[in-house]
Amino acid sequence: MNLFERLSTRTVFRLALVCLLLALGACAEEADDELAMQEPDPGIPYTVEFQGPIDPELSAMLDRASDAKRGEEQPPVDELVLTQRALRDVGNLTRAMQSLGYYDGQVEWRLEDAPADGTDVENAAQASDPLRPRELIFTLQPGQRYRLNQPRIEAVGPDTSAVKLPSPEELGLVDGAPVNAEAILSAEQRLVDIVRRQSRPLVKIGQRSAEIDPTRGTLDLVLSVEPGPAANFGAITFTGIEGIDEGFLRARLSIHENEPYSPDALEESRRDLVDTQLFSTVRVITPDQLDETGRLPVQFVTSQRAPRSIAAGASYRTDEGPGVSASWEHRNYFGAGERVAVSALISAERYALVGQFRKPDFLARQQSLLIDSSIKHEDVEAYTSDSIQIGTAIERRLGDRLTGTLGVSYRLSNVEQEGSRETYGLVSFPAGLNWDTTDNFLDPTTGGRLVVNAGPYFDTLGSGAAFVKAQGTYSHYLSLTDDRRFVLALRGSIGTITAQNRDDVPPDERFYAGGGGSVRGIGYQLASPLDADDDPLGGLSLVEVNSEIRWRINETFGLVAFIDAGSAFDDPVPLSGGELQVGTGIGARYYTPIGPVRLDVAVPVHRRSGIDDAFQVYVSIGQAF
Repeated sequence: MNLFERLSTRTVFRLALVCLLLALGACAEEADDELAMQEPDPGIPYTVEFQGPIDPELSAMLDRASDAKRGEEQPPVDELVLTQRALRDVGNLTRAMQSLGYYDGQVEWRLEDAPADGTDVENAAQASDPLRPRELIFTLQPGQRYRLNQPRIEAVGPDTSAVKLPSPEELGLVDGAPVNAEAILSAEQRLVDIVRRQSRPLVKIGQRSAEIDPTRGTLDLVLSVEPGPAANFGAITFTGIEGIDEGFLRARLSIHENEPYSPDALEESRRDLVDTQLFSTVRVITPDQLDETGRLPVQFVTSQRAPRSIAAGASYRTDEGPGVSASWEHRNYFGAGERVAVSALISAERYALVGQFRKPDFLARQQSLLIDSSIKHEDVEAYTSDSIQIGTAIERRLGDRLTGTLGVSYRLSNVEQEGSRETYGLVSFPAGLNWDTTDNFLDPTTGGRLVVNAGPYFDTLGSGAAFVKAQGTYSHYLSLTDDRRFVLALRGSIGTITAQNRDDVPPDERFYAGGGGSVRGIGYQLASPLDADDDPLGGLSLVEVNSEIRWRINETFGLVAFIDAGSAFDDPVPLSGGELQVGTGIGARYYTPIGPVRLDVAVPVHRRSGIDDAFQVYVSIGQAF
């Protein structure tokens, strides 16, 4: 008896059914493979056109309002989907016209085949193609544009007698001006802000009244505001400040309990907490009602940063060689925002160990105590120097973007130049101003920076050195495009030392020019007065001018083109008795969260035989300036 004779009829049926299912599955898989190999439907390409008496302001509004216009890069799969886009846009475009005061506006649409540009045979084939290119045309009849008719502002609700309301003109609503919905909404927000600044934290916009008069083509507009009660600040509390002295934080606040509510002071307090650099975020929470005493409680909700950080960096310059750096920082050393930082630098020509201490709100709000010290060794073409320095200063905020510093410093150094070695003990009284309006510390695209430092120096070890050293540097950054991908960066620096001759000033306190942070393309310190062996001697004055065009190609890479000029001079009067050395070149930028990595290649414009190399290469972190 064979196998099939041993199987029952039911078993044979089951086996046949399994075989049939397997065969169907194989066919389905083959069909799926064929479908997967097919290219997706390309859709119907189309363009959108607006026709009619459309002024530039309305045209821009239509482009923003049209879903079909924004969807040109995503062609619809069929004509039905394209029709749905057109129908939706009838409402979108109507509302766009009404937002500019065209309340009688009408919208019609139609679909047309895109103009054919092939042969008659190709045109006939295109005419029968359901995916042929189309033109979606909207015809608009905006009609008259309505104008404001004596707009009014009113306060509603209890306790409104003491409220000072702005005039419509102060809010940008001028009698007879064309209606603009964005201007009206902006006026409402300004109205709320103005009333809120009158110590009324619960203010809100009231019911807006707007009636149109088609016969006169006007809009009668009344904006109302519900001021709510005037209030003082209530209890002020913090969350998320574990390990931080609460008294230190309270001393930084511009608001205090029982003082009249002020939104500006509240925001200033939030910024002052952020400026401690102890928090990654600071939020202000206020309730939507007053407490039982009629005051407004305030809560600052914070998220702390890690108090400690370490950093490392590396650089390479053909005129200075490789260098590495490392730093450690603690931003809350004693619990009240005290910052302790230690940094070290080692390169082919120098090493340095620097320590810094900052005590914020020292003796007064917005005033800090600074203590710094350093141990340095330099072995450069101009001199060899070993020094130790310690200094202290008071830094005070003089304005929103302006700080001033005044201090005293002592520096003991042993310096050798041209075979002569001398020891100096310089006491100085440095003063400085720092003004910064840039949008980013590491990679600015707008704004400017001004740094001015000056102070007298006196030698305490008998050399008789006594002079005043001053230097000012201004940088400006101008975005050439709205997306800030093209930036023009400019910097100018000027300095002077009031000494009778160069030998009255220690070599490591003189001015030098040339190198990656000065005049690129010119060797380090070589844009300075030189001795008979073409070694730099330093000067008593300095002029530097730098310019760059920065192009950020995408979020990761960028290019720059630059030209630098500068020199140090023998005379205390800048630009006397010498000429500026000039270098130019190109560079690349690789953008990271901690700033751009910089690669610059520069050449001297007028190469001096035996002094200047054919080119210089600079690699470091951060923009050149």
